[in-house]
Amino acid sequence: MNCEKKTKELTGYFLVPIEIGASAFIQVADGMLRTSRVLNMRAISQTEVQFETLNTNYHLHPVSYTHLTLPTTSR
Repeated sequence: MNCEKKTKELTGYFLVPIEIGASAFIQVADGMLRTSRVLNMRAISQTEVQFETLNTNYHLHPVSYTHLTLPTTSR
């Protein structure tokens, strides 16, 4: 990864599978993030995904959307 680029640490999940040459779409706590084109992926594990875009190095700590719950309404 390019050390001259800024680095972002995020917690969230990919809305679509990550693909070299395309933007990554990531759901984070305060909304959706669209990156510039993905140049490469360095590390992929269950606890971290590292990838580089044209502008930024990302460290994504994935959470599963199946663990999220919808708000309940009381009647």
